[in-house]
Amino acid sequence: MSAGARRRCAAEEARLYRELQPRLLAQLRARISAPEQTLEDACSFAWVQFITDAPDHDGIAGWLYVVAFHEALRILRRDSRVASISPDRLSEHAALVFDEQRDDARDALEALASLPVRQRDLLAGHVAGYSYRELVAREGSSYTAVNRHLARAHAAIRRTRGANSGG
Repeated sequence: MSAGARRRCAAEEARLYRELQPRLLAQLRARISAPEQTLEDACSFAWVQFITDAPDHDGIAGWLYVVAFHEALRILRRDSRVASISPDRLSEHAALVFDEQRDDARDALEALASLPVRQRDLLAGHVAGYSYRELVAREGSSYTAVNRHLARAHAAIRRTRGANSGG
C-alpha cells in the first residue's frame, strides 16, 4: 500500500471514529450499567479490533457495538471476580501461593539432587529441549539406555514429590 493510500485509509478511519464513537458510547450506556471507564475501554477495544481486522464498512456500526458490548461484559465479569476478594484476603492468598510454589521448587530441586549423575544429566538435557536422538548422540549410548535412565529419573522424581506432598 502506498503512502498516499495509507493516509486516505487513516483519514477514513478517523472520520468513522468521529462519526460513530459518540453513538457507540451512548448505546453502551443505555444497555449496560457500568463505570464510564469500562465503557470507554470496551469501545477502545472495539476500535482496535476494527483497525486490525478491517471488516467491511457497510455494517461497521453494528459490528463495533457487538464487539464493544461483549468486551464490556468481559471486563465486568473480570472486575467482579477480582472485587470479590478483599485486598487483605488477596495478599494473604498470594503469600500462601508463594509459600507453596517455594516449597514445590525446593522439593523438586531436592528430588533432582538425589538422582544419580547420569539420570540427572539426561533429565536436565531432556527438560532443556534435547530430543532422545540428541541425548543418545551426546551420551554415546543406545536409545534404550537413554529411555531407561529417563524413565527411572521420572519415577524417582514422582516418588520423592509424592512422599513430600503426603500422597
